[in-house]
Amino acid sequence: MYLDGRHDPECQEVTRYAEDLNMKILQMRDADDCFDGSFMKEAILEQPATESFILYLGGFGELQYYSDFKRPFFRLDIPQKLILKGIQGMPKLTVIFSRDDTEGGVAMFEQIVSRFDVQTEPTRI
Repeated sequence: MYLDGRHDPECQEVTRYAEDLNMKILQMRDADDCFDGSFMKEAILEQPATESFILYLGGFGELQYYSDFKRPFFRLDIPQKLILKGIQGMPKLTVIFSRDDTEGGVAMFEQIVSRFDVQTEPTRI
């Protein structure tokens, strides 16, 4: 933005480009209610969960990552907010939100996912 309040079209284009590099949630749909008072949803991501995405998620809570499994499984626990489960290489995640703060958990999940820069993926040779 210019000092006089006008918008710089080049800056807007750079911002749009940067947003395009972030992970997106394509769909969130209801799953079964959990018996322990939590609320479960399935999230479909724009891209499959990669190792770097999984490790990124670990910065937000307690991560259990079983990379040596035939289908590498991960689980992220953010106390009083959510539990996230998924399989590396798959775009579908299961998210269990705390019933005490479902809205806060949903907002946190969306923010965490949208801040992941898909360009951080290592280049494989």
